[in-house]
Amino acid sequence: MDRKEYINRVLTEHLLDSTTYTQLSQTSALQQLNDIQEQIHYTFEHPNTSTQNSLSYADKKYFSRALHQNKYRTPTFYGLVKIHKTPWKLRPVVSCCGSLLARISTWIDFHLQQLKHTIPSYIKDSEDL
Repeated sequence: MDRKEYINRVLTEHLLDSTTYTQLSQTSALQQLNDIQEQIHYTFEHPNTSTQNSLSYADKKYFSRALHQNKYRTPTFYGLVKIHKTPWKLRPVVSCCGSLLARISTWIDFHLQQLKHTIPSYIKDSEDL
């Protein structure tokens, strides 16, 4: 597939679908991104929030380091081709690696991993099965 066809398919199948996506101006998108970042900073750093009162010292240190990075990567939208479908389709993917939300997701995953052994259906490995 050439680049022009890929871009056309991503636009027609996903991004131009007004029932799913809303097109924003660059100014509006940047403002929303800044608003979200400010809200996250406030939630994890303001001393009067319930989140701040329930975090351990290690968690506070993690968020302090994660939230004070100078630059975050902006999440990127792209489409993966599902060639086994007839006709083939693109599946939407939003890559958040290196973004501010990725830092929070890493923290959540760390704490959820500590709880997995309490789930009755959890299987550690094939020997456990």
